[in-house]
Amino acid sequence: MKSLDQQEQWHQLTDTYRQMTEEELDRVAADAFDLVPIAREALQSVISEKGLKIQFAEAPPAPAAEPSQQDDKDDPYRLVCVRKVQSESEARQLTALLDANFIGSCLGPENIVDLEDFKAGFDGGVELKVHAQNSRRAFDVLDMFAPEEQEDPNEGKEYAMLCPKCHSQEIFLRDDVPDAEGAAAKEKFKWQCDACGHQWEDEGIAEKM
Repeated sequence: MKSLDQQEQWHQLTDTYRQMTEEELDRVAADAFDLVPIAREALQSVISEKGLKIQFAEAPPAPAAEPSQQDDKDDPYRLVCVRKVQSESEARQLTALLDANFIGSCLGPENIVDLEDFKAGFDGGVELKVHAQNSRRAFDVLDMFAPEEQEDPNEGKEYAMLCPKCHSQEIFLRDDVPDAEGAAAKEKFKWQCDACGHQWEDEGIAEKM
């Protein structure tokens, strides 16, 4: 039994296929091996409903001869990594997102299509792949709906207090650091450089190295 989301998706797909001509349906069926299951079912239902004799292609056509390195690069059915997933929940989210946009995908070096069949771990990340012909669309979908988190270049970066005169790190506080309350807002940090003897006051703001 289909869920509500699947039923809505089914209706959208069948409505789309019903508006296609026989020639257009034949072209879609020629790529049926790359459709997600619900899209294949909807396509087959509309073909049967229209009484058409269109056969599904179950696999991409075999190359006529041994491909050269350039031919392999241009092969629309070669697999391209569009994201490295770090957990099962992330893999489930992203594959569902691609499925909803009618983009077939697979995981790992074994090219597992069904996540339930994926038995390997996610340590170090696992490649999420699509056919080259769908890669641009897959990148766009993932960037729009599940963008990768960008690392803050300043995160974890260390800063040091430097002497404003000789830029030495050999500095020390001449007095206690002011309290966080009360007079702290008016008091200054009193520093002295052990290297050149320079003394100064500031509000304790670190000078970047």
